[in-house]
Amino acid sequence: MARAPSKIMSLADRKVAATGLKTALKQHQASTKEVLNAQKEAEKALAAAKKSADAKIKEAEKAAAAARKEADKAVATAQKAFDAVAKKTEKAVAAAEKGKAKIEGQLAALTPAAGEVATA
Repeated sequence: MARAPSKIMSLADRKVAATGLKTALKQHQASTKEVLNAQKEAEKALAAAKKSADAKIKEAEKAAAAARKEADKAVATAQKAFDAVAKKTEKAVAAAEKGKAKIEGQLAALTPAAGEVATA
């Protein structure tokens, strides 16, 4: 009967196994390091994108504020012009009413009253 192989590793087998495990460990550590480095690069890219977005938002808000200020100024200028025209119109209407009353008074003076006979 043949003897069953021994489960005890020889010294040479142990050295080969240890070398293989060390190599596997180095490869594992290297791949883990690559993954961590990739994550760090992604974090840097994200931070740069956020910074760029914040700068663009700030610039857009600044431009919007300037446009709002310019629009408010234009509205104020138009309001002043409208107020001036309204004031002139009010004066002109008042003067027209006075003129109308004066003309009506003169017309009434020229028109004979009821019962008066016009002499020609």
